Amino acid sequence: MLVVISILGVLAAVAVPVAGKFIGNGKTEAAQTEYSNVQKAITAAMTDAFTNNATGTDGAGPWTFGNTTEAKSKPYGGTDLTVATGYTVGAYIAGGAASLAGRYSYTAAGALTQLTFNGVAVP
Repeated sequence: MLVVISILGVLAAVAVPVAGKFIGNGKTEAAQTEYSNVQKAITAAMTDAFTNNATGTDGAGPWTFGNTTEAKSKPYGGTDLTVATGYTVGAYIAGGAASLAGRYSYTAAGALTQLTFNGVAVP
């Protein structure tokens, strides 16, 4: 019995760090995937609106949108990005802008920056 418990202890000591590494990789890849999806949604909205530059709701920019409440889990709260009158990025994302775990900044020149993901700053 003591041998079995020792073997289980050794297996646990090896398995826990390995499993933790996979969880960390998953969060990083989720942030990268969402960023890519947001870029595509902005491009689609601008294409449909026949514009090269976002105008936002105030025309100035940069605009912050997505998980602006910094929620760490669903449901995320936040705001949408209006690319042009009648065209919002959330319309091109499954679940709308409220389903975004990240908070983003977008400029009229087309620069998209992911500021946070699930309430944690993105390096």
